[in-house]
Amino acid sequence: MNDVNQTFCNYKKYRFYCTLGKQTSNYPNVCSGDSGGPLMYLINGKWFLYGITSHVLFNKTCLNNLPSFFTIVPSFLKWINQSSTGENSPSLECGLKSIFRIVNGKLSVENSWPWIVQIHFLMGETSRFLCTGTIISERYVISHRSCLNNLVGGVLQLTIVVGQNKVGFPNEFNRIYTVQNFYINGGFLVLKVLRRFEFNSQVNSICLPNSNDFRIIFDKQVATAGW
Repeated sequence: MNDVNQTFCNYKKYRFYCTLGKQTSNYPNVCSGDSGGPLMYLINGKWFLYGITSHVLFNKTCLNNLPSFFTIVPSFLKWINQSSTGENSPSLECGLKSIFRIVNGKLSVENSWPWIVQIHFLMGETSRFLCTGTIISERYVISHRSCLNNLVGGVLQLTIVVGQNKVGFPNEFNRIYTVQNFYINGGFLVLKVLRRFEFNSQVNSICLPNSNDFRIIFDKQVATAGW
C-alpha cells in the first residue's frame, strides 16, 4: 500500500485514512475478507496499530489500485484504552512478529502477524467467518463495527480464532476463544473474550499508538493484512 493520493481520497480524508494499492499484480489491494483488519506502521522493530479496514470503492477484484479506507485509531485512542484497560500482557512485548504472512498475494510464513485473528459466528455445529480482528491486549480484540452487520444471535455465539494462517475453524480448543462482551463506538468494534489469550510466538498483541496525533503515520513504513 502507498500513502494517500488526494485526487482519489480527498472527499473522505477527514473521516478516514485512505491508501492506494500499488499498480502491479504482485501487490493485491484490500478486498473481501480484509474488513476489520489492521493498518500498521513500524517503529524501531515494533508494529503499531493506526487504522482498521473499513471499506473500498468498487472493489470487484483484489487486483486494483483503488482507494481503501481505514477508520483512524488515534482519533478514538482514549476510548479504546478505556475499553481494554488493565489487560495488557506482562510477559510478552507487543508488536513483535515473525517474518511475513499473506504478503504480495502469497501464503507466507505461518503466524507471522501473530495479532491477526478471525471472528466467527457459531451456528450449531458449524461456524461462519465474519471478518478480521486484531489482538490489542490479553482479553481484547479490535475490529470494524460492520463485522456485526445483520447478525442475529447472542454474543456467546461469537468466537475468536487465533494462530491460524488460513480461514477455517480449528479443532484445537486453545485456538478458540468465546466472546464475553463487545463495545461499539464510531466505526470501531472492541470484543472481550471470556479467558485470556495464551501469548506465545504464534499469538501476541499489536502495540497501540502512544499519541492521538493522526500524523504519526506520516513517513512510516505501513502494512495491512487480512484473510
